[in-house]
Amino acid sequence: MLIIYVLYYTNTQTKHLNNKIQSLTLKRGIMADELTLTRFLLAVMLGTLFAIVYSMRKLIILERYIARIEGHIEKLSKHILREESVIRRKIR
Repeated sequence: MLIIYVLYYTNTQTKHLNNKIQSLTLKRGIMADELTLTRFLLAVMLGTLFAIVYSMRKLIILERYIARIEGHIEKLSKHILREESVIRRKIR
């Protein structure tokens, strides 16, 4: 979502900034296409970074959820083992 916003912002602002960029190109010798490409690459890199951070967050949440399920299974198996030992004692 963020990368889409950044790309949208980049595309809409490019039209307004073209005149300013062209005046800067005369002063600094930088082409307008280079600035647009740089801005686009920066947006892609930031979007990728945020996607990695978001996926790591989801993985941590999923890991905690699975650990909680494993804890419940462990408690249930201990309870079953106790019940089995009680049944074995009664049978003997």
